[in-house]
Amino acid sequence: EVQTLWGTYLGQHYGWEREGKDPGDVDNVYIRRYWTPGLEFSFLLLDYADYTGHSTFLQQCALPFIREILTFFSAHFPQKNAHGKRVLYPAQCIEMWHTSTNPAPDIAGLRAVLERVLQLPDDMVGQKEKETWNTFLSELPALPEGLDNEGNPVLRPVESAEGEPQNMENPELYAVFPFRLFTARHDPHNRARRAFQQRTHHDSFGWHQHIQQAALLGLTEEATKALGQFVKSPTAGRFPAFWGPNFDWIPDQDHGSNILMGTQTMLLQSDGETIHLFPAWPRNWNVHFRLHAPQKTVVEATLHNGILTTLEVTPAHRANDVKLPEGWKTKDPSPASTTSH
Repeated sequence: EVQTLWGTYLGQHYGWEREGKDPGDVDNVYIRRYWTPGLEFSFLLLDYADYTGHSTFLQQCALPFIREILTFFSAHFPQKNAHGKRVLYPAQCIEMWHTSTNPAPDIAGLRAVLERVLQLPDDMVGQKEKETWNTFLSELPALPEGLDNEGNPVLRPVESAEGEPQNMENPELYAVFPFRLFTARHDPHNRARRAFQQRTHHDSFGWHQHIQQAALLGLTEEATKALGQFVKSPTAGRFPAFWGPNFDWIPDQDHGSNILMGTQTMLLQSDGETIHLFPAWPRNWNVHFRLHAPQKTVVEATLHNGILTTLEVTPAHRANDVKLPEGWKTKDPSPASTTSH
């Protein structure tokens, strides 16, 4: 958003006047220590490799980038507390708090990326490197957590922060999306669902990520409501897909991207080998879709009047990994027995 095509800051954000400043000093406080995108992009590269199976891309393009991001965070935050855990300070909690300690988005991103790198085969990431990253993972602080007004555990955005929040974000939910540490199938003590229900900001436009977060947590009603609000937002340009102005510019591509990604996340999610169909889709909404899943898999399905009437999976063996919500019916007794290619 605020960098040139060759990776440097825009001059007005970096600061034209450099007298008395270190090279790492950035004038724009909203992005001064905002390094979370490096982790987001790393996670996205790993997703791309999972979907496409491009091992050459993973080894020659993705991993060299990811190593630099992980090395930066490890070198930049060497300080440890009395328990041997890294202290991420001074850090930035996305754009909400410009100076903070142990922000949830960075901890979630580091944990998510490290766990996936450590699962790669030894010919991609050697044992010595895995030992380095495993040590770093063990040294990460826990995600910030607290108790709500009823004494229940809930995810928090940051361990501590200086000043007042400066934006309209819910940093605690980065552990749900984009980093998928918490989902409907993995949410011990409902910490993430509770955080979503008690989130500070509920707006559904622009870059707000509520559709994906609700869908990943299996909150169908909330995802449906957020999607409806996104779709109903008026456009402001010559073309129907030109939403905005919301926060920054016209056209607001974040708005349309959230509609697309949110809809897809409501329709299909992958968890390990399992492909979950309609994990947050209203059963009374008829739909036909064709979507990609990991392992070079394509899923095409039709839901009509609450019944799965067609299902085509490519390659054929992946049909056995498809799972419907409990109690949902198919025209054929078993989804895996429908047409496969």
